[in-house]
Parts: sequence; structure tokens; C-alpha cells
Amino acid sequence: MQTTLNLTLKTEDSNVDLEFSNQTYWVYGVTAPDFPGKENIYSARPGVKKFEDGLWFRYANETMYPPLLFEEEYLTWKEGSGWFDCNKTFNYYGDGNMCWAAAASNLIHWWLAQNQKYIEAYDKEYGPEYKDLSRPEKYNRMTESNQQHSEVFNSFKSSFDNLGSWDTGGVNWFINGNKKNLIYCFQKNFHGFFSKVFSEDDAVAKGTSDTSKETFNLWFKDAFRYNQAIGFAAYDFAGPNTKSHSMVIWGAEFDAEGNVAYVYICDNNRAEDEPNHASLQRYKVVYEKSNVPEMKGDYAYLTPLDNIDGTPSKARFRFTSLTLVDLRLDLWQKAFPNVK
Repeated sequence: MQTTLNLTLKTEDSNVDLEFSNQTYWVYGVTAPDFPGKENIYSARPGVKKFEDGLWFRYANETMYPPLLFEEEYLTWKEGSGWFDCNKTFNYYGDGNMCWAAAASNLIHWWLAQNQKYIEAYDKEYGPEYKDLSRPEKYNRMTESNQQHSEVFNSFKSSFDNLGSWDTGGVNWFINGNKKNLIYCFQKNFHGFFSKVFSEDDAVAKGTSDTSKETFNLWFKDAFRYNQAIGFAAYDFAGPNTKSHSMVIWGAEFDAEGNVAYVYICDNNRAEDEPNHASLQRYKVVYEKSNVPEMKGDYAYLTPLDNIDGTPSKARFRFTSLTLVDLRLDLWQKAFPNVK
């Protein structure tokens, strides 16, 4: 038997974070296969949209005529994998500006699934409704015939106008009714589906617009250390002059120094073109000086994978915010100490 031991040496003045160096982390509760390397995944013919569930694959764009250089790598959604992909309708019917609500819905579905035992206790004590509103919960993978596939996202679409807002606020509103920084809500007297345990001051989600290299990596590491889910926004990701677009990250790869190098994102746009209408896409993270004069130091940018010929992509999408969603086990355990 042969044993291989990989060691990372650290000197006193080294910036290497040994806990995260060369590691892949998934959001708590997600059970998905780690990215096995470009050379070990299935190469699909460009244009194919239907795949096996839970499959890592790449599009063989180099086989096109003329060859295309850009590299695309995906993981398709699988039932019970612990992550969610809430998408806008194919033609953006009433939801074109609700990326924030789609992102919040992903995070809420995760929160509901991971807190299931406490929610069962809550329902036994208080019931699953808020006054005359039934709590939305069901999620199914989007299909062409079922584009309204998330009850949570549907509840946002019936409660808010089709306008931009804030994913962090959306998560808190659903749970504790706090409407801070949200657009006008039709449910004027709604105080959250879990208001018997969570007051408006009991934040479940928190956000930051500081996406400097140091803060960006600190927030990611906190998410993985403390079992939190990750939302984010990137500038002009959805196209020129579209400004910030809200999405969700379900996993990340760290480089040798322990900095985020790749992320697995769920985009809620263009679902009709997305593999299986539910998938993660692997993107690269780079750190560069901002073109905004008052922003000093290096900042995190999202960029497509290096091209097939090894050249870096020139596209850059600055991270404009991060959102972390906590399970708030402290409040659950206080309310239901007998739940184990």
C-alpha cells in the first residue's frame, strides 16, 4: 500500500491559509461531487441541453467550425442534492427585474430544508400559516411546462412589483417580516412566516458591499465555517448597462494561498438555454484594482474560465455585494430546546 501525503509549508510571514489551501468547499447541507478536473468530465456536443442529473460536464466548443475558444463547465441539479436553482420564466413574464427575489428564494429553500426539524416543531406549536397566507415551500426543477416551479419565488412575485430590490432584505422579509430596503410590498401587514420565533430585529441574512480581496475571502470562509449560504451580485453580468445582478453561489475552490479561485453559481436568467433548466456553472475569481478611483486595493471580480487555448478571458464582472444567510440555531434552540 502506498500513502501520499501532501504538505503545505508556512513561514511566519506567509499569507497561506492552511485551512482552505487547495480545498473545495460546498455550502452546508449540499451533497454534490467535487469538480474532478477538466480532463475527467464528460465533453458534450455544443447545443445539447438535456443531461443526466448530478453530472459534471463541459461543452466541447473546440469541435465547432470554426472552433470556439471559450470554456464552459456545468453541474446539473439532482433531487436531494441540497442546492436549489430558482429561475425566472423563459420570457421573463412578470419577473424580468426580480433577480433579487429569485436569489432570495434559493437561499430560503435552503434555509427551510436545513431547519426542517425546527420548522416541524414550529408548525406543531403555531401552524404553517401566517393569518390567511399559507407558507410557500415546494420546489421542483424548472421545466418548459412548469416555469413557475418555486412556490417561494411565486410568493415574491405576488407580493412585490417587478422591480429591482435586495436579496438580503428578501430573505429577512420572508422569515421575520422586516421590509427594510425593499421596494413597496403588497402585503402591508405581513410580519414573516416565522414571526413567533423571529422578530423583525432578528436578522437571518446580512450583506456587505465591501468586496475587497480581504473582506471577500473573510466572508466566504465565515460562510463555510459557520454553515451559512451565500448570495451575491455582480456588475453588468446580465449584459451592458444592466448594473448589479443577484445570484447564488453553492460552492467554491480555493487556491494554494487559501483565497477563493473558482465559484459555482446559479444564474436565474436565460433559463431556457440552461442545461436541464437547472445547473451550476463554474466561474473563475480574480483580484484586480478597481476602476473606481475611491476604491483602493484589490477587489474580487467574476470572470469566465480561461479559454480552451489557455488564454485568460478578458471579461470582468465586479462583485458588488455578498449576502450570508444563517440558520440561526441559537433562536431555534431557545424556542424549542427539546428538538435534537
